Amino acid sequence: MLSFSRSGLSRKLTMISACSSGSALLLAFAVFAATHIASQLQQERRLLHALAGTVAASSAIALLYVDPSQAKQVLALANFDGRDDIRQVALFDRDGKLLARSTMHEDGPAAPPDLELRRLQDIGKAGEQEFAGPLWAPGVRLYRGVHFQQDQVGAVMLEA
Repeated sequence: MLSFSRSGLSRKLTMISACSSGSALLLAFAVFAATHIASQLQQERRLLHALAGTVAASSAIALLYVDPSQAKQVLALANFDGRDDIRQVALFDRDGKLLARSTMHEDGPAAPPDLELRRLQDIGKAGEQEFAGPLWAPGVRLYRGVHFQQDQVGAVMLEA
């Protein structure tokens, strides 16, 4: 192989053009892949937020009366067929204590800890999400407040 310093001007320009074109294509591919992944994550968050809203609407009465048996029944009736990515759903009462929990798989994750009152109030205002699980199998926990009329009666947590 000839050294770069001894090759002709035409060959040098061709090599520079090929390297710059290759690096531009590589950069464009990286940007496209990153935006695609970010778009998929945003879509997944929106879908989880909608599912959490459905569970919140159906569990408002159970949380209003702090009825664990009715809360478990609501979670049992929640239909997540075709959603293999949902790991667990949990309901917290107005004091942040875990009222009911449902896992979708036998080897489901550990129960979430009780919520502090301040965090529960923040969840009621704007919702919250956090990453859960190990680095090689990351998951997201989405919290959403449950309201009855104007009062917050609890929170729902979806983990996917």
